[in-house]
Amino acid sequence: MGTFAKSLDGEYDSLNLNYKTLRRIGHHDYVDFLFNEMNIPQTVLTRIFSNIPKTRNDEVILFASAGSEGMEDQRVYHKVFRPRDINGRHLTAIEYTTAIGLLTMVELYLTEKIPQEGYMRQEYVSWKDATSTTFGSIYRIEE
Repeated sequence: MGTFAKSLDGEYDSLNLNYKTLRRIGHHDYVDFLFNEMNIPQTVLTRIFSNIPKTRNDEVILFASAGSEGMEDQRVYHKVFRPRDINGRHLTAIEYTTAIGLLTMVELYLTEKIPQEGYMRQEYVSWKDATSTTFGSIYRIEE
């Protein structure tokens, strides 16, 4: 999702795209300060971040809407992901939703549904193909 808005930028005259993540207030400023202003070595940052309390009870909210201005054909996708067991392993929402994109592409490659050479951006894979994979099916909305 992160590169999708940039990939389509400038391709359509009236397209308004943006991508947002919700994080703790000030998250960006704190991380920017540590990485860019303090010049702390990577090994020290790794040690610092490994001591931050973690939660196993997170949520990932995916919301997308598309439509033309003044048109009534707006389409909306909204789904909330919570921790769950997958293949006998308990995963947080951020763990499995992050991994799904990679695993979906690997399965599409192995089943030859995407080119076997070169770079293929996730946003150029059809939604139907992506959600037909073992892990990509998690993104399907049952109606």
